[in-house]
Amino acid sequence: MQTFTESNLKFTFPNAWEVIKYDEHRYYRALSGSDFSGVDFAGIYDGKAYFIEVKNYTQYQKDEPLDLNEITQNFLEKITDTQRLLSLINRYHERKWLYRLVRNHNFLMRRFFKHWLFWKRLFEYEAGFVFIIRCAHQDAAFFDKIHKELILFHSESSVQFIINQPDKLTILGFEIFDS
Repeated sequence: MQTFTESNLKFTFPNAWEVIKYDEHRYYRALSGSDFSGVDFAGIYDGKAYFIEVKNYTQYQKDEPLDLNEITQNFLEKITDTQRLLSLINRYHERKWLYRLVRNHNFLMRRFFKHWLFWKRLFEYEAGFVFIIRCAHQDAAFFDKIHKELILFHSESSVQFIINQPDKLTILGFEIFDS
């Protein structure tokens, strides 16, 4: 069981998940100053790669209305930059002779190079982006519009929005609580 806190929410991932805090990983940090936007979590569950972004709009005092274009652009950047970073990490690994030697031997990778195997699987598996949003109930329809925009712009990736419904997360096998 792994537990993380993000945006004043506590996430508990069971052992069936392989998960990291994506935006705290050394690969992301090495490139984050290069105008890369990162998601909060990267994980593997049930043969699929998941990239999870958490937005808790209830933790801030809202003085101005939410900007549809700004938030949509931010979410699009998260998807695009995550895909770009995965590609860069894969190229970085492919330049290492030891990686090329063991990359097709999952037993060796699992035993000695777990870190490499994790990133290899993130790159190779079907990717899904999950945006977990906590907001005032009157803003829920606003985020439905953003979800539709993201599906139009990024049809090659699975994009899920979970708005004010933590019970939906049981489908993904992890739990979320207020911290």
